[in-house]
Formats: sequence, C-alpha cells, structure tokens
Amino acid sequence: PMVLTATGYVPIEVGAGGEAAKAETRANGQRASALSRLADTKRSITKDYNPDQPRVPAGNTDGRQWTSAADADDSNTASSDPPKPTIPYQKYGKGHHWVPKEVYENRNFAKETKAVFKGSTSGPLADPSVNFRTQEHIQYTEAVDELLDDFLKKNNITEEEMTPAQAEELVQEVIGSSDPRISGFVMNIKREMWRYIERYGPWLRGGGGDED
Repeated sequence: PMVLTATGYVPIEVGAGGEAAKAETRANGQRASALSRLADTKRSITKDYNPDQPRVPAGNTDGRQWTSAADADDSNTASSDPPKPTIPYQKYGKGHHWVPKEVYENRNFAKETKAVFKGSTSGPLADPSVNFRTQEHIQYTEAVDELLDDFLKKNNITEEEMTPAQAEELVQEVIGSSDPRISGFVMNIKREMWRYIERYGPWLRGGGGDED
C-alpha cells in the first residue's frame, strides 16, 4: 500500500506509517511557506504602484523600467554632450589689434603700412572684456611700442621707409614675443579667439569684438 504526498507516493510499510505522515506534514509546510513568500512579494511590488509613473524610454539599457526622472534620461530630449558656453554672436568689430592704434596711428608710416596694422586683428573674442583698457592692456601697448622702435633700429629704417611687408613681419614678432607684458596678453586673446571659433567656426563670415 502507498499514500500520495506532495513529494509523490510513499509506500506504507509496517512501522512506517508515522514516517509517511511526517513526510506529508513537511511537504505541506514547505508549500505553505512558498505561498506566503509569493504573497509578500506581490504586496511589495504593488504597494507603491502608480500606472502614471514614467518609464525609461525604450532603447536605453534600462528601457521600460519605472523611473522618477524618465524625461531627464530620455535620449530623445536630453543630450549627453556638455552644454556649449553662452557666447553672443558678434556681428561687427575685429577684436584685438596686434599692433594697437595708439602705437601706429600718430607715426609717419605710409598709408599702406598703416593699413597692415589696422587689418591685423584677432577676430571676434568669446569674452571681449579681455581686450578692455585694463592695466595689462596698457602694459601690452607700451611693450609693443618699444618693440616697434627696436624693429626700426634693427632694420635701420625710418617710419616713412617701413614697407607693408615689414609691417606684417612686425605683427608676427608681436604675436610670438617672449616679453611677458606681451606674451601673457596674447595668450589671453588667443584663448578667447579659440573659444569663439569653437562656438561659431572660423572667422570667415564677419563677426567681431571690441576694437582697441
């Protein structure tokens, strides 16, 4: 003879009736415990259920999971790229003059030579305030003025004899100068040049900044 339990048929042998009953009792207890854990799990899942709660958009690693900030994580509405700096477009102006007007304007250069200095500018600057009349700018102007005097002596020429080509050469000497009064200021100007270029592209469409 056998008896059906949760684990299957158990033979009823002489003296084994008590063991069969114990086995069935254990099986029933295990089944009741499993049902209790299942009920607890359901209660835990549905306790804070909100059908209107947003989900992570499909296509993401955690797509369709519940979230309290699905909009912020939505790849269709938010970019992972860092925000670009707020830099206003500068329609007019030419930025910083490498040879300030105070240096060349009242000298006896030919018109064509002055035109080189006037046209040799940095282009628009992301932060035009670096080109304001600060103490650093004043020191820069003084240093460029000294550099110009040295250039005339080195080339043994007068202001009237300076050619446009020599004016261009002077501009490059200013930009590459190791004089700390010049180099530090040039570095700041170049930094703001590149920030503007990163925002709007190369200076081919106009643009500008505060002229000095």
